[in-house]
Amino acid sequence: MGGIQNAASGNAYCGFIAYMNPSVLGTGNVREYIGTQLISPLVIGKKYYVSFKVSLAEGSCFDFNIACNKLGVRFITYNLPYLSLPAVPNAAHVFTNTIISDTSNWVKVQGSFIADSAYNRILCGNF
Repeated sequence: MGGIQNAASGNAYCGFIAYMNPSVLGTGNVREYIGTQLISPLVIGKKYYVSFKVSLAEGSCFDFNIACNKLGVRFITYNLPYLSLPAVPNAAHVFTNTIISDTSNWVKVQGSFIADSAYNRILCGNF
């Protein structure tokens, strides 16, 4: 991965491959996710507001910087191994339909949802 971008706030950010061109490694549907455990589980029936910012990296040695849509967050109740096989279910609680192609600015993705489970983990990626 490559790119130069100031943090949207604070002093750090992280990167992931939202979507990889299948011809790069001869495989299809390659995606990375960033996730963590929540401080406390979500409350069933409560409305939650979610927002995060993304920016497309402007450079890469492997054509990983492909603009895409469906960037979002999914809440889960189970721990995922380092390599998730089968793939993460293709649904997000909050996502954007807009193709994120801006390499100079951070684009805010936001939305809300009502928790239907006591989710205790969050995943960010392409769904």
